[in-house]
Amino acid sequence: MELINRCSLPEETQKLDQFIRALDQGDSIEIKSSGSTGTPKVLIFSQQEIQQSAQMTIARFGLSQKDCLLCPFSMDYVAGKMMVARAYFSGARLLFTGPTRSPYESIENHQPSFSALVPYQLVHTLQSAHATHRINQTAHVLIGGAPLPPALQKDIKEKVTCSVYQTFGMAETLSHVALRSLRFHASSSLYLPLPGVMFSATEEGCLMVCSPINKEWMVTNDIVRMEGDGFQWLGRKDWAINSGGHKLHPEELEQKLAHFFGPTGAVAVGRNHATLGQALHLVVTAPFSVSSFIQWASNTLHPYEIPKTWSLIDSLPLLASGKLDRLRLKRAIDQDEIEYHYFKN
Repeated sequence: MELINRCSLPEETQKLDQFIRALDQGDSIEIKSSGSTGTPKVLIFSQQEIQQSAQMTIARFGLSQKDCLLCPFSMDYVAGKMMVARAYFSGARLLFTGPTRSPYESIENHQPSFSALVPYQLVHTLQSAHATHRINQTAHVLIGGAPLPPALQKDIKEKVTCSVYQTFGMAETLSHVALRSLRFHASSSLYLPLPGVMFSATEEGCLMVCSPINKEWMVTNDIVRMEGDGFQWLGRKDWAINSGGHKLHPEELEQKLAHFFGPTGAVAVGRNHATLGQALHLVVTAPFSVSSFIQWASNTLHPYEIPKTWSLIDSLPLLASGKLDRLRLKRAIDQDEIEYHYFKN
């Protein structure tokens, strides 16, 4: 593997060197979970498991020594480690920028053929004509780490001409195990498995995964709708809101709300309620017209999707990984640490 280091952070370069040394020596690897649903965990994987996970992506995209893989992530997390592992086991060149807002602006004249970004990085990439041109010269781009706002999905359809996929995975499966095509099958909402991966679902609709890494069926907290070998992702069981017997999945509802709130978006949370059990509550970070929203919601949403209350806060709490800290936000609402207002609907 040839390394092209364009990272300006010495600590990230040091972690990269340590990881490559561990691969050379066949050592076990520590992986941190993101902490999306609780305290982050440290997981231990063998050299064989790291290679098996890397080979699934290598096989899916036919990666080889001819390729150049862009890694714009911190080496603290599974996304960074596994991009390095894919380059290592395929013999491809590794273009390492470390965590940066717009990685395509910092790679000089090197052109990756395969890369991965989080939505935040893709947003900033598409704001630059130069960076957009560079990303469109990439054969395959993976997007993961957080849901895609509707505005970004629209930008992908209008500005991105390369092959781009939304990923599904977790630390326990050593990165992604499924992909959803965003560019050439824009109407599809199905995640399809990587080679060697199988999916099923429990009676509650929770996704079950069996892969070369976790060789037995693993039940996740992701609510899905199975379709053939793939699935449509609906949201997380952890954050499902049960309001008067109606189950709402915040992530699915937030995709609809983004059509009104735009890029700033709105977060859906279940607030304790004496008769409903939980009442649908919105948290926003920018002022909005309450009357206009009520009119829009009445014409657009199902009656039980219309929120009862709302809060305006300066900023949303985030995890170290940059994901929304729903647990902390829910706790603050339950303990009345955030002022709320009623919708007059």
